Amino acid sequence: MIKLIKKKYWAKILLLFCTIIIPVVSFAENIDLIYADPIPDKEFKSKNSTCIVQDDNGFIWIGTNDGLYCLKGNNLTSYLSGGTDSTSLYDNRIQKLFIDQSGLLWVISMRGVCTYNPYLDNFNRILNGFELEDDEFHQISVINQDQNNKIYIAVERSIYSIDQQQNKQEIIYHNPELRITDFLFDENNNIWIASENRGLIYFNTTDGTSRSFVAEKTDSRSISNNSIHDISYDRTSKLWIATYGGGINVLNTKTLEITRYGTDNTYSDYVLSTYIDNQKNVWVCDLGGLRKYDKTSDTFANIESLNSSGELIEEFPSQILQDKQGNYWTVNALSGVGLRYPAKGISVYDENRANFWHTINNNISVIAFDANNVCWIGNGNDGVDVFDFKNKQHRVYHSNLNDANSLGLGAVLCLYNDSKNRMWVGTNLGGLQCYDPENDNFITYMNDPSDSLSISNNDIRGLQEDADGNFWVITHGKGIDYFNYKEQKFYNYNVAKNELSSDWPFQLLLDSDENLWVATPSGISVLKKGDKKFKTYYHVPEYSNTIPNDYINCLFEDSKKRIWIGTFSGLCKYNPETDDFYRVDPGFPVQNICSVEEDQNGNLWVGSVTGVTGFNPDTEKLITNLDEADGLPPGRFKPGCSAKNAENVLFFGGDEGIAAFDPEKLVLNTEVPDVYISGIFLQHKKVEKFGENEMLEKSPLFIDEINLKHNQNTIGFEFSSTNYVDNVKNKFKYKLEGLEDDWIETNHPDVTYNYLPHGNYVFRVIAANNDGVWNNEGALVKVEIQPPWWFSWWFISGIIIFLVFLVIVIFRYRVAMLKAEKHKLEELVQNRTKVLNDKNRLLELQKEKLHEKNTLLNQQKQQIETQANKIAEVAENLSQLNTELTTANATKDKLFSIIAHDLINPFNAILGFSDVLKEGHQSMDEENRMEIIKHIHESSHNAFDLLNSLLHWARSQDKKIEFKPERINIAEIFSNVMVEVSSTALKKQIKIENKLENQELAIYFDRNMIMLILRNLLMNAIKFSNRESSIIINAVQTVEDTVQFSVKDFGVGMQPEYAAAIFSDDMNINVAEGTNGEIGVGLGLSLCKDFITNHNGDIWVESAPGKGSTFFFTIKGEQ
Repeated sequence: MIKLIKKKYWAKILLLFCTIIIPVVSFAENIDLIYADPIPDKEFKSKNSTCIVQDDNGFIWIGTNDGLYCLKGNNLTSYLSGGTDSTSLYDNRIQKLFIDQSGLLWVISMRGVCTYNPYLDNFNRILNGFELEDDEFHQISVINQDQNNKIYIAVERSIYSIDQQQNKQEIIYHNPELRITDFLFDENNNIWIASENRGLIYFNTTDGTSRSFVAEKTDSRSISNNSIHDISYDRTSKLWIATYGGGINVLNTKTLEITRYGTDNTYSDYVLSTYIDNQKNVWVCDLGGLRKYDKTSDTFANIESLNSSGELIEEFPSQILQDKQGNYWTVNALSGVGLRYPAKGISVYDENRANFWHTINNNISVIAFDANNVCWIGNGNDGVDVFDFKNKQHRVYHSNLNDANSLGLGAVLCLYNDSKNRMWVGTNLGGLQCYDPENDNFITYMNDPSDSLSISNNDIRGLQEDADGNFWVITHGKGIDYFNYKEQKFYNYNVAKNELSSDWPFQLLLDSDENLWVATPSGISVLKKGDKKFKTYYHVPEYSNTIPNDYINCLFEDSKKRIWIGTFSGLCKYNPETDDFYRVDPGFPVQNICSVEEDQNGNLWVGSVTGVTGFNPDTEKLITNLDEADGLPPGRFKPGCSAKNAENVLFFGGDEGIAAFDPEKLVLNTEVPDVYISGIFLQHKKVEKFGENEMLEKSPLFIDEINLKHNQNTIGFEFSSTNYVDNVKNKFKYKLEGLEDDWIETNHPDVTYNYLPHGNYVFRVIAANNDGVWNNEGALVKVEIQPPWWFSWWFISGIIIFLVFLVIVIFRYRVAMLKAEKHKLEELVQNRTKVLNDKNRLLELQKEKLHEKNTLLNQQKQQIETQANKIAEVAENLSQLNTELTTANATKDKLFSIIAHDLINPFNAILGFSDVLKEGHQSMDEENRMEIIKHIHESSHNAFDLLNSLLHWARSQDKKIEFKPERINIAEIFSNVMVEVSSTALKKQIKIENKLENQELAIYFDRNMIMLILRNLLMNAIKFSNRESSIIINAVQTVEDTVQFSVKDFGVGMQPEYAAAIFSDDMNINVAEGTNGEIGVGLGLSLCKDFITNHNGDIWVESAPGKGSTFFFTIKGEQ
C-alpha cells in the first residue's frame, strides 16, 4: 500500500514537472506585433537585401546586392554606382551599413568604403580594397567605432584604423589564420573579434595581447561552435555570440563564463545575427526565423510573422533593427524588408476553430449583451453563438424544423435584452422569440393569418422596450408592431394608417423621452410619445440642415441624450431646438456609416464599411481611424451590428467576423513624426545634383531659401514623414505663402506649382502620423523667383533715361521747326493781308447792291405769307366740314339701318294686330280684343322707346346735346329714376333696392344725362331679371373726387364674350330677349358708354350665366 502511494506520488511529481518545465523549455512569448510590408515595390523586392540602418533624420537605409536605397517616409530613393564618378558608390553590392556617433553614414560595398554626404546627396569614396598595404585586393567586411569615436574596418585577417583627415590607414591587429566576421569595442576600448573559423578572440589594445575562446567538444563551458557570424555587447558584461551551427552563446566578460542556448530545431542553431534593442531586449536571426530572449524564463521565444489579418507570413530574416518609433525592421534576403509595429490591442472573433472563442461562421449580423455580460452573436446565415467569457462557456443555437422550441429559421437579425434580462431573438423567417433559460429553448411568436392581433410578419429586424414593459417590433415589410406583453396582442403601425415613411424599416430607437425613431430606406420617421402619426425627415439636397441621405443605417442616443443618425452618406445629429440636423465629419475615411457606440469617457466610436473611427462628439476632434492594417478583420461591417459590454469593450461585427477592443487600452501611435522637404522639382524634373555650379547648392534637407530665374517658375516639392507605421495613413498639409492662405490636406507626398509669377514665397508643410498626431512645426523653405530682365531696375532706368532724352530731342527739334514756320507765316500773312484789303473794298460795293435786292425780296415774302395764311384757313374749314359731313353720313346710315331693321317690326305688329281687330272685332269676345289691344299697345310703346333712343343717340353722335352740369344729390337722382321705372318693375314684381349709405354724396354732372344712364341700366336689369327677383343700385366714393355707381340684378346673366361686346355700336350684334320676351333696340348701353366715356368716366360689367349681372360706371364727384 505504501509502495503504491509512492508510485502515485512520483507520478504526480513527474506530471507537475512536465507541466512546469516543458512550458519553460518550449516557451513562446506572445509578442503583440503586426507584420507589414513597408516597401511593396516589386522591383525593390527582386533585389537581395543585405543590411539596414536608420540615420539621425529617421530615414531608413537599406543595402542590397544591386544598390543602396533610402526610404524617406513614403518616398524610396535609389543610389547606384557611377563607375568612375568619385561622388558615387564604389559598386552596387552593399555589404554593411554603419552610422557613427556623429550621425555619418558609412557604406561598405564589395569594392570599398564610402561615406554619405547629406548636404550634396552624394558620396565620398574613402578606401577601396586595393589601397591597403600589400597592394592586393582585400574585401572589407566589417566597420565599427571605438570609445573615442575612431573608425575601424576589418578585412579577412586584419583590423585597420582610419584617419580621415590625413587619409591614412593603420593596421592594429593581424592574424593570418583568421577570417574575421565581426568585431566590437568594450568599455575599455579593447576589441572582441568574431571569426568564421577560429572562434572568438579578445584583443587588448593596450598591451597587444590576445586570448582565444574556441569550441571544445568535451567542455560544455566553451563556445559551442568556432564559426561565429555576429557578436553583440549589452553593456551589462554580456557578450552575445551568434554561432553558425551551435546556437547562441553568452560570454560573461567579467567572469569569462560561457552559457550555451541550443534548440531542438537544427535550423535555429545556425544563427546569422544578434541585436540588442533600445530596451535591452536581445533578438536573434537564424535559419529558423526570428527569436527574442526572455529574461524570466531564460529562453528564446520564436516570433511568428502575423499580418493585420492574422495570416502567417513566411520570412527568413538575416538582420533586425529597431527604429526611433520602436518598430522593428527585418532584412529578408529574398523578399526585401519587413516591418513590425505594436498592435492596437484589437481582438478578433471569427470562424477559426483553432480558437476557443470562434463563431459559427464569419457572417455576423447582430451583437447584444445580457445583464450577466454574456455576449450573444447573431449569424447572418443561421444560428446564434453565446460567449460566456466569465465562465468560459461557448453555446451555439441552430434552427431545427423538427423542434418547435428551437431557434427560428433564417438569418438572425435582431437580439435584444429587456429590463427583466430576457433575451429576445428575431430572424427573417422564424418570427419573434424569447429565450427561456430554465428550459434552454425559445418561446415563439409567429404570424397567424386568421388572428389580426397576432404579429403582422415573421421577418423581425428590431425591438425596443418602453417604460410599461411593452415592445415595439420591426416586422420587415409590414411596418412596426406594438406588442402589449400583458395582453399578448400586437397592434400594427404602417404607411397607410400612421404615415410611416416605409413599411421596410431597419432599426428602432426609443429615446429617453420615449419618442420612437425608425430608420428606413426612405428617411427617418419619428413617433412622438402619445401620437398615432409619424413625422418623417428627408434628405433635401439644397439644405445642409437635413439628413445626408434618405437611406438610414443606424440610430443611437448618447449619454447626453443626443440622437445620432448614421446614413449611407454620413453621420448627423438631431437638433431639437431647431428641429433639424447637424452633419458631423471628424475625418471619416468613408461616409457609409453602419453603427455608433459610446465609451465610458463619452467618446463616440463609429463603424463604417471600411473600419472604425473614434472622435470626441463635443469638439468633433478625431481620436483615430482603425482599419484592417490596425488589426480589424477584413471585409465590411454591418449596419447596426455593434455593442458594448459592461467592461467598456466595444464589439463591431461584419462579414468577416467581430472586432473587439477597449478604447482605454488601445495602443495609439503618439509619436510626433518628423517632416522634411526631401526633394525639389524644377520644370517637372527632380533636382538630383547639388553644388556651387548647380541649380541648388545643397540638398533640400539643408536649404532655407531657393533663388530661381524667371523662367524656372514651375517648381515642385517632395516631402517626407518619418512615421512608418501604417504609413499609407500619413497625412500632410501644405501651403505656399504668397499664393495660398489656407492649408491644403493631402495623402500624397508631393505637390507642383506651375507658372508662378515672380516674387517671394514660403512653402510650408506639416505632417500627421497614422493616428492623426500632427507635427505642427513642420518644415519650410523660402522661394524667390527673380523678375525677368525687362523688370530689372537698370533696364527700367535705362528706358526712362532714353525716353527723357528722346522727349528733349523731339522738343528742341519741334521748337526749331516752329520758328521756321513762324517766319514763313509772317511773310505769307503780309501778302495775304494786302490781297484781302483789296477784296474787302470790292465786297463793300457788292454788299450795298445786295441790301437793295434783300429789301425787295422781303416785301415779296410778306405778300406770299399773307396769301398762304388765307389758304390754310380755307383748308381747315373744308376739313372740318368734311369731318362733320362724314359723321352725319355715318349717323344717317346707322339711323336708316335701325329704322329698316328694328323700327319696322313694331309697326308691322301694330298694323297686323289692327287689321285683325278691324276685320274680326265683331266676332271676337272681349278677352281676345283686349289681348290684341295689349299687343298693339306694347308695340306702340316699343316704337316710342326706339324713337326716343334714336333721337338721343343721333343728337349725341352729332354732338348737339347740350351739357349742363350742376351739383346733383345722388339720393335724389336714385329716387326719381326708381319712380320712372317702377311701373315696369311692378309688372314683373321686381323689387328695386337702394343701398346708398351716404345720403349727402353728390356729383357735378348733367341731370338729364345721369337720369338717362341710370334709367337705361335699370330698364336693362328689369328686362333680364326673373319675376319676383330684386335689383340693387348703389353708389360709393372710391377715390378722391370719383364716385362708382353699380346696378346689380340676379337674372339670367351672360357669357363673357357677349359681355365684352354689349357696349359697342355694332348693329349686327343680336339683342337678346328679356325674361318675358321683351325686345330691345341695343342702343341704350352704347348711349350710356358715350355719355360716360366722353366725360372721363368708365363703364364695365361683371356677369356669369345664371348668376346675374352687375354694371359699374364711374363719374367724377362734386367739383
